[in-house]
Amino acid sequence: MKDEDSPSRQKQNPSFIKKNWVVISGIAAASFALLLNAPTLIVNLENLPADVSRLATKYLSWYHEDVAWTGFWSTAYPEGYVDFEEMDLSDV
Repeated sequence: MKDEDSPSRQKQNPSFIKKNWVVISGIAAASFALLLNAPTLIVNLENLPADVSRLATKYLSWYHEDVAWTGFWSTAYPEGYVDFEEMDLSDV
């Protein structure tokens, strides 16, 4: 009998689970986390369209209707414009 034919010399192919245990463990952990948090996820997905709409409405009302911001976001004055007469700068 040759040494090459002995069972200890032959390479045994590892099973599918032993080759891919990291991937299988990751999928199992992600599935468990998803199932554990599924009710919260579903509630958040239900509320998402209303929350986005409310946020858009708040932003647009601030942008178009807030009196304090009127005139500050215009292109009438170039960037870096300073009115020296209003600033009361000293000569020193």
